[in-house]
Amino acid sequence: MMKKSIPIPVKVKYLQEVMTELPRNAIFDKGKTGCGGTTLALTSKDKYIVAVPYIKLAQNKAEQSNGDVFSFTGGTSVKALKKYLDTHPVPKIMVTYDSLERLIEVTGTNGYNLLVDEYHLLFTQYALRDKAVYKVLNNFNKFEYFTFMTATQLEDDFILDELKDIDIVTADWEEKTQVEFDSVKCTNGVDSTVDYIINEFLQGSTPGNAYIFVNSVEFIKKMVKRCKLTDETTRAIWSIHNNTEVGLPNSTPNDAPKKINFITSACFEGADFYDEDGRTFIVSDDSKSHTLLDVSTSIKQIAGRLRNSKYSKVTHIYSNTTSDNVLAYDEYKKLVQTEIDEANENIKELNTLSPKLRNRVSINDRHIIYTGGKFILNTNIVKLDLFNYRITRVLYNDKATLMDEIKNYGFSVNGKVSDYNTGYYEQDKHSKSEHKDSFQKTVQRLKTIDYPKPKISTYKISAYEKFPFLKEAIQRLGYKGIEDLGYNKMRVKRKLTAMSTSNTRQAVINLLKGYTQIKPNSFVSAEELKDVFTEIYKLVGLNDKPKGTEIESYYNVKKTSRKVNGISISGFQLLNEFII
Repeated sequence: MMKKSIPIPVKVKYLQEVMTELPRNAIFDKGKTGCGGTTLALTSKDKYIVAVPYIKLAQNKAEQSNGDVFSFTGGTSVKALKKYLDTHPVPKIMVTYDSLERLIEVTGTNGYNLLVDEYHLLFTQYALRDKAVYKVLNNFNKFEYFTFMTATQLEDDFILDELKDIDIVTADWEEKTQVEFDSVKCTNGVDSTVDYIINEFLQGSTPGNAYIFVNSVEFIKKMVKRCKLTDETTRAIWSIHNNTEVGLPNSTPNDAPKKINFITSACFEGADFYDEDGRTFIVSDDSKSHTLLDVSTSIKQIAGRLRNSKYSKVTHIYSNTTSDNVLAYDEYKKLVQTEIDEANENIKELNTLSPKLRNRVSINDRHIIYTGGKFILNTNIVKLDLFNYRITRVLYNDKATLMDEIKNYGFSVNGKVSDYNTGYYEQDKHSKSEHKDSFQKTVQRLKTIDYPKPKISTYKISAYEKFPFLKEAIQRLGYKGIEDLGYNKMRVKRKLTAMSTSNTRQAVINLLKGYTQIKPNSFVSAEELKDVFTEIYKLVGLNDKPKGTEIESYYNVKKTSRKVNGISISGFQLLNEFII
């Protein structure tokens, strides 16, 4: 792999001012968003196929072209594509990663250049969308020329094996874009803070329009209900493959801006938003790991999504309730290397088996794959585990580390991280302190208030402030359901967690996260794990009688034992959870 840079002089705004074509057969770090990298391909004299991660991104670019660019996604007919090709001798086709192979069946690759845009997502979504990723990795070198492009280049440690020998070309902008960055740490969750911000915009106390980037459709749904948001004031954009009813229609980047704009990861990368009055907010909730964003990729991308805003500040709202007892990143890398060494030893033994026996072997280790008649180590998954650990366990666990990372990627940090115990709602503290009743007494009193007909009361308001999950519990479980759970707060919360998804495996994963003893780098006895899974299976409606070994389906573990009071207890050392 060779590395070289292209100097971009001061006052240059777009790459077209200094470049006539994209670097060929290379990874191209264009240095910043909104600088016209994709436009270089779409205005080129060459035939181009531009592969992008999301349908809405393909449609966004095509809609801006007045018919010159064709969008080819899962629902596009081949007939429509052929009609376009008949009338456009130098075609420019936007295609999703998933549909690239289907497109090639029609167009072929001869005479075409390929641009893989937002290529860093091939790595960050490697486990989640492996089929789409391999449609790109198995076909890119069939084209006349190819370019993998991003504004947020991955560190060398995280480049996919299939691309590690490709040259890297970097656009070196002499004039750096400075973005002011405010960071708001909410130690009791982000909901109240976001609620407050939304109402500040709706009431006109804060001028402009709020663009809230959050990778959770469920969070949007919750805010729509909590803040009583309507289509008149609010738009939301999420993947068309997610069928969650949020209470609003699914919008597009080209629709008119509204006072409140929710954007999910379907448009984090590449989509253009034009709103002079737009203000950027990023929401990360550590209780939902998929909302924790990497500064070097997602956050840097989001900072450039509003193309023409007069506001340069990005406000990052995040929660941090994780334990300080977390392995440092370098220590975790050493632990992972030990696991890799063990896996390689196992692979050597497995490959000594006859081909017939190898075909019969079942391996419960996602780092080991069987391909081409032999077992190999999937090092891309190892890299992804390290990447995710750095974000979910290290970056958001240390305020100083997060700030250093933000500064390292070109943001101007505005002072120190602000700490809010309950978001911006100072009155939360007052109402909670006024509510003295226990959980059981509160529920029993609310029952008398709500029967025979529900009533509004200050007691109910203070009860919901002290027990934020109680309103949902009453709605979903009823007073009888809470009583059946023995008025136990933890059991009620776990039951709500079990009901939060129809996917049984995901429900089990969500519930496991609620047990303090189930965490990486901890030892848990087999007997204790049996009790945990017995309770979880009951909550999710499984009739199975689990054993402690069920943990192997959700965590990478090592069977071991510990001595307690001189007695040897068998159990498992939990290494790290599977990335789902």
